[in-house]
Amino acid sequence: MSTERIAEELRRILVDPHRGRAFRLMDELGLLEPVLPEITAMKGVDQGLTHHPEGDVFEHTMLCLDQLEEPAFEVALAVLLHDVGKPATAQETDGTIFARHAAVGEEIARAVCHRLKLSNQETEKVCWLVRSHMRFRDVRKMRDSTLKRLLAEPWIDELGQVIRADILGSHGDLTDYNWALKRKEELEASGEVIKPMLSGDDLIAMGLKPGPKFRELLEALVDAQLEGRVRSRDEAIDFVKGLTSDGREKSSQD
Repeated sequence: MSTERIAEELRRILVDPHRGRAFRLMDELGLLEPVLPEITAMKGVDQGLTHHPEGDVFEHTMLCLDQLEEPAFEVALAVLLHDVGKPATAQETDGTIFARHAAVGEEIARAVCHRLKLSNQETEKVCWLVRSHMRFRDVRKMRDSTLKRLLAEPWIDELGQVIRADILGSHGDLTDYNWALKRKEELEASGEVIKPMLSGDDLIAMGLKPGPKFRELLEALVDAQLEGRVRSRDEAIDFVKGLTSDGREKSSQD
């Protein structure tokens, strides 16, 4: 089966309500390992009962998939891959810890996306969601400026879906998640959280190629909005054009 056909089948499975059951069946039939060996590598990787009473990383991931509600493909793929870095980072101390598993998971997720020949935009969204899935940890202890920047991220709503599924697929305590959601609503209502006036689609329409630079451009745009240097969509377009040259990101020496 071609890579494109495999990717298309995965798209259908991941947006189907029975996605968790489908991946379990693929595993039972021996079809999962040839397609996504990174997922079967999660089997038998213990996480400790305190935070993960549901079982190993594979079981946790399957349960997380079941918790999604009509997700976009990128969100569902990010949930499938959110803990893909745990097998490589597992360390036995008093309990199993997974230092930097989100960062390692991003690298593995990127390799998977490239293997499946996903678009640059899909790849960047999936990788950011995997890297960021732990960012609601200790959210109530964050500095206000840190929290506002997090809640202004372009894909914060998608990240919320990933984090919710992660929690419901483990200990089920949504206290921090619900607090963050309420705080987001409060800050947005007061105008204290500002989202970029342009989206990734807008940058593509401007002739820019999707990639890691997109996030840098959008973060710079938010800073300019917060500082009052950008007040309209037209000014936002001009601002981004000022950071680029002939529709391409400026090189580091510019």
